[in-house]
Amino acid sequence: MLTCISSDHQIPFQSDSAIREWIKHISDRRPDKIILDGDVMDCNQLSVFESAPDPTRTFKEEVRLTKMFLKTVRQHCPHAEIIYIFSNHEDRYRQKLIYQVPELVEFKEFTLESLLELDSLGIRCVAQEQKAASWIGSYVEDQGFYVGHYRKVCGKAGYTASALMDELGVSVVQGHVHRLAHVFKRIMGKTLQGIESGCMCDLNPDYVLHTNWENGYVDIEDGVASIHHIL
Repeated sequence: MLTCISSDHQIPFQSDSAIREWIKHISDRRPDKIILDGDVMDCNQLSVFESAPDPTRTFKEEVRLTKMFLKTVRQHCPHAEIIYIFSNHEDRYRQKLIYQVPELVEFKEFTLESLLELDSLGIRCVAQEQKAASWIGSYVEDQGFYVGHYRKVCGKAGYTASALMDELGVSVVQGHVHRLAHVFKRIMGKTLQGIESGCMCDLNPDYVLHTNWENGYVDIEDGVASIHHIL
């Protein structure tokens, strides 16, 4: 059983070279399952954070580019189970509806899942319950690991994964922090593992002065996790 995991592509701020390497990896390995662990798209124009106007970075263009990426993943792995975990960046769209046109929230036709046409690609969406207005995090279990985009960020590589192991008492794979780490904790005769899965976005975006990020991705094969650093 092979599961390939990547996260934080943040289209249109993606690293094209990192994505090309990961696409080649999944094309060569043909995983049984693929988990897109959140922030695949940035939803930049829907953010509450101010940014300089850029007519080329429209939400419509983000949707188009994200659909192209998802179609590419499906084309290279036609038989894989694909799971897309919606996280804080994707949730910007839902929050926009909640606070500006709440009447549309209950219609499937207006969900981000529908806009991205995930059903037509055979991609399963995992999102938080609609009852929570703010983003609280989402996860799936795979081969003993709880793979998620948890709402927790600590200051150094490995610290977030360690904190999640302490809080949840399980082995975790965490997106969100854009760092790479693999840490272990022994408790009551059982070894837990905490992984931070890196990111697939540009390491030098024009909206940040400096980043402490790393491109990379994670595989879980027959219960054994491994980190791949993209140099």
